[in-house]
Amino acid sequence: MNTAPTERILIRKAIESDIAAILPLWRELMEFHSDFDSRFKLAADAVSPGKSHLRSELTKPTSFLAVAEHRSGIVGYCLASVHNQPSFFEHRAYGFVSEFHVSHSFRRRGIGRSLFANMTQWFQRNGVSRIELVTMNGNEGSKAFWQGVGCCAYAERRFIELDGAVQRAGAARQGL
Repeated sequence: MNTAPTERILIRKAIESDIAAILPLWRELMEFHSDFDSRFKLAADAVSPGKSHLRSELTKPTSFLAVAEHRSGIVGYCLASVHNQPSFFEHRAYGFVSEFHVSHSFRRRGIGRSLFANMTQWFQRNGVSRIELVTMNGNEGSKAFWQGVGCCAYAERRFIELDGAVQRAGAARQGL
């Protein structure tokens, strides 16, 4: 389904009544990420805490929750916030994008770029000159989008599971 050039997508700040429409997109995003990492698998009762999470972000002056609205409803959303590094750094404030999603049936229409532009304007109005985010290994679509809007990789995030399996495997490789 292609959007005709005259079809309008409105990017705007989310309001309380949008939360119900954001939740299915939020679930879609989390379920997509759970294919890359099982820690994103939602709990059976995830909707209520998810709703509370979004509602709390709406009221924080350091948070930005925006939606992409089509005549058929909310088709995308972005959740970002201002974070601060410790005071011993010269450049303290930075923006962090924690959730960014456009419904699969509305992708490749410029909606993500419009959400991004709206978000960057908000960050600039709030004194932020650097934005950070995390992409999942293997999520090539996300990496391509963020690279297309000018983001570049600067670090690699790593983890270790502390259930013993990783340590046993490492010890075996080291001959311990």
